[in-house]
Amino acid sequence: MKEKENAYLFDNLEISNDCDALLHQHAYPVVFITLKDMKRADYKMQIEKFSSIISDIVNANSELLNSPMLNTAQKNLLTQYQNETSTISNLMDALFKISICMQLHFQKKVIILIDE
Repeated sequence: MKEKENAYLFDNLEISNDCDALLHQHAYPVVFITLKDMKRADYKMQIEKFSSIISDIVNANSELLNSPMLNTAQKNLLTQYQNETSTISNLMDALFKISICMQLHFQKKVIILIDE
């Protein structure tokens, strides 16, 4: 998918010699999220930072907003995430909802990688 330009990261690693693993390389949409910057002074600021992280994910996958595979409600929710106007309740399910939209759009399971 979009991550093909990062294939060099696996050069000289043992996994790059695994033929079975290489069959799966670039085969699935991936969401990478790092929470290392989620160190804010209070709960409200934590929510704002998480909302910003979710917005970045939607921006990185902006093709979802025009996908014929998604319904209007899904596109509206993604737009709320993108504009950082989503409710806290909706933010709680954001990664799940975004992964559903990605799965519908790409017609493939989604891999979510969470760091820290």
